[in-house]
Amino acid sequence: MKFRGFHPEEVSSFLEQIREELEDLLRENAALKERIYKADDEIQRFWEMQDLLSRIFQDAHQRSEEYKIHARRDADNLLEKAEETARDMAREAHEKAFQITEEIKELKMMRKEFDDGIRNILNRFETGITGETVFQSELLP
Repeated sequence: MKFRGFHPEEVSSFLEQIREELEDLLRENAALKERIYKADDEIQRFWEMQDLLSRIFQDAHQRSEEYKIHARRDADNLLEKAEETARDMAREAHEKAFQITEEIKELKMMRKEFDDGIRNILNRFETGITGETVFQSELLP
């Protein structure tokens, strides 16, 4: 077999070498497959995170828009109430001014009546004094 064939020890050694290389390749292949599975799991987690973050962002954006709408509505309501309050205050001030004006007119009339009454009394008193002096001068020689 040596002369024109295979040497059994060399063949066994060669096969042993191939077996070891094949085992190394199989172990390496298994390790690479494990890394691929882990990488796939991480990629899947990242996609799920991206979906979750996208939904959170959309929810936040939607709530932000809703808050803007509610804030605008509240601001409009407050402005409307403030305008209504201002109108009421202006109306009350106008009514109060009118009322004060009427009271002033009434007080002026009362003063005029008082002045007229005092003048009348003074005129009667003066007339009485003048008449009494005339009366006394007529009585006295």
